[in-house]
Amino acid sequence: MTDTTAPESFDFDTLPAATHSEAGAEVPIVHPVTRKPIRATPEAEFRIRVAGPDSAVYRGAQTRAMRRILDRGEAGQEDDAADQSDRAAFLGEITLGWTPGAKLGGQPLEFSRETAAAFYARYPWAADQVDRTAGDRKAFLGA
Repeated sequence: MTDTTAPESFDFDTLPAATHSEAGAEVPIVHPVTRKPIRATPEAEFRIRVAGPDSAVYRGAQTRAMRRILDRGEAGQEDDAADQSDRAAFLGEITLGWTPGAKLGGQPLEFSRETAAAFYARYPWAADQVDRTAGDRKAFLGA
C-alpha cells in the first residue's frame, strides 16, 4: 500500500541558521602532517571558535574582504600577497576566541582578532582548517 499523505510543508523557522552561526563552532586544530590534535595545555586541545556563514559577523567581514579585493582589481593592482593578507584578516574577524594556554615563541597566545589574523597569516595550514569549517553550515547546525 502506498502512503498518500502529503508531506508537511517546511517551516524555515525550524532551521535557526543565524542563531547557531552567531554562537559559533569550535574547530579542533590538528597537526598538518600527523593529523593529531594540537594541545593548548596537557589537559586541553587547541580549539578555535569561529562565527558561521549566516552570522552578521561573517557576512560583514566577507563584504569588507570582497570590497578590498575588488577595489584592488579595479585599480589594476591585483596582488596575491594582499589577497592572502585579506584572507587572514577575514578569518581574524570571524574568530570569536580560542582555547587559552597555547604558546607562540614561548609566550602565551592571548586572543584578540588582530592576533588571530596574524596567526592565520603565519600558519596557513591552521587557517585552512578554520576556513573549511567556517564556510560549512553543517558545522553550525549539527547536521
